Amino acid sequence: MKKTRKILILFILMFIILAFYNIVHADSDLYLNNLKFDAKINEDGSMDVVETWNINIKNTDTLYKNFTIDSAKYKSISDVKVSRTDSNGNVENFVKTDKYSYHLNSGEYYFTRTDSKYELAYGIGYGSSSGTENYIISYHVDGAVGLYNDCAELYWQFLGTDFNISAEKITGTIKLPKEVENIDSIQAWIHTPDLNGNVTKSGNDKLEFEVNNNLPKKMVEIRIAMPRDIIDGSSNVYVTNRLDTILNEEKEWVDDLNFIKKIRSILLLVLILLVSLFIIYEIIRCLKILITFKKKKPEKHYDYLGEIPRKSATPAEAAYIISKSYKNNVKYNIGNVFTSIVLNLALKKAIRLENVEDDYNIILCYDGDNNLSIEEKIVYNYLNNACNYNNEKKSNQILVSELNKYIRQNDVYSNSIAKNIERKLDKKVDKLGFFDENGEKIKNANSMNFLLAFFIGIMIIIMGLATQYFENLLILWMGIVLLFVFSLVLLGIVNSRISAYSQKGINEIDKWKAFEKYMEEISSLDDKDLPDFKVWEQYLVYATVFGISKKVLKQLESIYTNKDFVTLKNQLIGFFFNPVFLSSLGSMSSAFASISGGGGGFSNGEGR
Repeated sequence: MKKTRKILILFILMFIILAFYNIVHADSDLYLNNLKFDAKINEDGSMDVVETWNINIKNTDTLYKNFTIDSAKYKSISDVKVSRTDSNGNVENFVKTDKYSYHLNSGEYYFTRTDSKYELAYGIGYGSSSGTENYIISYHVDGAVGLYNDCAELYWQFLGTDFNISAEKITGTIKLPKEVENIDSIQAWIHTPDLNGNVTKSGNDKLEFEVNNNLPKKMVEIRIAMPRDIIDGSSNVYVTNRLDTILNEEKEWVDDLNFIKKIRSILLLVLILLVSLFIIYEIIRCLKILITFKKKKPEKHYDYLGEIPRKSATPAEAAYIISKSYKNNVKYNIGNVFTSIVLNLALKKAIRLENVEDDYNIILCYDGDNNLSIEEKIVYNYLNNACNYNNEKKSNQILVSELNKYIRQNDVYSNSIAKNIERKLDKKVDKLGFFDENGEKIKNANSMNFLLAFFIGIMIIIMGLATQYFENLLILWMGIVLLFVFSLVLLGIVNSRISAYSQKGINEIDKWKAFEKYMEEISSLDDKDLPDFKVWEQYLVYATVFGISKKVLKQLESIYTNKDFVTLKNQLIGFFFNPVFLSSLGSMSSAFASISGGGGGFSNGEGR
């Protein structure tokens, strides 16, 4: 079942990526709001074209356009000019240069011919900025109209398949050299791969065309069959009949595109069906979980807890328990963890802290007894290595400022220490039975399915909004969007229902949160709930690992005023009220946090 499910998911993702490729494969720094073509066919069979680009530009200094050389459709392109107009109607004529360059200066352009194409490029000056501009390109096409025995034909590609800019709207007019007596003698077709364009006759001598939401690399091509007598001459003359061939080719073109459109609709229908089955499967799975699993609650809830929930738990262990939501996802600040371990080493007299002017000195004095936890031993050895780093003589002390430099200069080693602490805490906590392996598996799988469903749903929505493919499947498309939204809601509910903690773990974490809340809000509690001030020597270490020590310190100063507390302030707890110590503490926490990603904590975790 799992293998089949994986294959289904892989198929869906591959199909979406392939179907979505042409939509996203665009020059994201360029977007045409409007592209207008004004073409005039001359009596000698040539054509003059004026293109007006209203374009959004970002980080692009040169725009370009290619014209594929095709002697059967035209002879040459000449008299190319480029200009820019501002909102006031002022015109800036670009200067032609004969020097080919990949990047052009603003206001310059070149037009060159190779064996296979003409290339136009012009500098716009937006290499490191953005804006919206209006550009005008004009050119003369010689031999644009082919003369045959029974008709005259214009077969012109306004945009080629190498044009890599999306266009919201494309419009155009084509003016014939003279009026025809019978408008039905003019026949016109527009070629757009997505069938999103139309061409109409607006008089006896004029045609108009329009294309909406043209995607990158999608050609826009116009073909017109007109009476031969409205063209006096051309450099493209053929002594043969052409009209029947044109009509047959156009019928085949329409038939082929309609077939492709049907295939696309069928494939999209299959995609919708597969995605619907996947989402329905997820909905059923979520409903079963909601029926089967009851949300775990603590057997005895605590609003506040004025004592350490478990005396044997170190501050680092407490942070690990309260921060681990599920397997391989532990979100706590490693800087706070490291600092709390250093403070706990001071409490256990394994190190001594001494004020030295605007700094603090860490002096190692561990006598080798077994009262240190495994993570404390790791940090103690780390401090020992730091003391002897670049020292010719063995030393047992280091300034906090020097330690900060050591942490950053040895970031790989420091990061390995952070990972080692996490591994040791993971093993220690796992043995205590606080986590439910089955709950972790379900929560992990549920999170992955949530992301997968979200990705698939977003792709379907974007495809539906950005393409014409869904026009015959609108109801089905809206249905799958509703299913998608419903499944996301259910997945979110399930994620909140399933816990990675066992019942023992739920009880434990409730106590730690109550203890944390107690320290944060102690000033609002009654005097009878206040502990002996001496315990704060240890409590503040836990406050440090939870990142609330500053809040707790402010409250302590307001609720304890007796002489004994003043005495205690002169001992270890007094460091917390020393601005120099607080500054040193903060810098040490920031230094160690920076080596694992800036303080986030543990988590495996067409222009030129």
